[in-house]
Amino acid sequence: MVLSPSSMSQQQPPYNQQDLAQGSEGEDATAALMGVGTYFGLFALVIPARVVYDRTAASVGTSHLYRGFLATLRGGFSDLVGGYRQLWREDGLRMFAKWPALGFAIGVGAFAIQEGAQQACHRLLGVTQEDMEARSHKWHLSKAMCLISTGVLLYPATILWTVHSTNRMPSWTVYLRDKVWKGKDYFYSAAPLSSLSFLVFFLSDIIRAKVLHWNKKTFFPELLASPPQTEDEVYDEEPTQQAALVGGAYRPLLHQITNLSLYTLSSMLSAMLTGPIDAVTARMIANPLLYGPLGILGTVKTIYREEGVWAFFKGFVPNVVFLLGTYYAGISEEADTGKPPL
Repeated sequence: MVLSPSSMSQQQPPYNQQDLAQGSEGEDATAALMGVGTYFGLFALVIPARVVYDRTAASVGTSHLYRGFLATLRGGFSDLVGGYRQLWREDGLRMFAKWPALGFAIGVGAFAIQEGAQQACHRLLGVTQEDMEARSHKWHLSKAMCLISTGVLLYPATILWTVHSTNRMPSWTVYLRDKVWKGKDYFYSAAPLSSLSFLVFFLSDIIRAKVLHWNKKTFFPELLASPPQTEDEVYDEEPTQQAALVGGAYRPLLHQITNLSLYTLSSMLSAMLTGPIDAVTARMIANPLLYGPLGILGTVKTIYREEGVWAFFKGFVPNVVFLLGTYYAGISEEADTGKPPL
């Protein structure tokens, strides 16, 4: 990292100024990459719903049976491309504004609900600022309670998004009245799965932070950070200074590649864990009367019996694309502290 101006001498050489500029360029690249990733992540949010819902709504059985993980990946890429083509046929150029806008609106609402639930849980359990900084057991318990309540509160939005994205919602008002208010068709039958998916993401954040911290030297070698320099080292020979300039030029790029690679791996593992949850949820949304309010285990057995184990990962590739659109810039801090994000 670049030292602060107060900790360095008044006569600062061009190398440190160049390094500081490269650090700001790295931050700009992070912000730009996050913006692009968030856009395409929101845009890809509609594809998993269509892939899983369309196939489970008709109970297609073995016609889409995947045999092996590679076949699942190949089918996932095919589903992703086919989903984009279908959106283009339906909406044309509007697709580039319609679906990201809807996804962003749902994301803002989800963030507001989660923040409110988190504040309420913190007050209920008496979580202090010290507990938050230390990531104490009390903070973990409060976070888990917050995510469980958030999953239940957001479940109606999940249903509405799934049905709307598959063009099966005749009217918002009719759907809200019949499904949400009256509780028709066992509307909340899969609500526990929504909370479970939030807990899975929280668990993956904890595991990722611990693994990165344990392997800090491997994932973040010294070439990714500027070492502290003394005045003797600063005014070194010209070849050494030139080599440092060349190494410093690639430092932000290497840092971004490392962060993105680690977050891609983390997103793939999260998608592997949440894929079965999404598949069961979509099947219960498609045929709620068939499985009943307590039919989660029965739904799992039905999917496995009809389509095999890889049917639980139909939306794996689109889900990875969506997860890559979320915030990943804090990986360096997680590796340094070993603590999950607040």
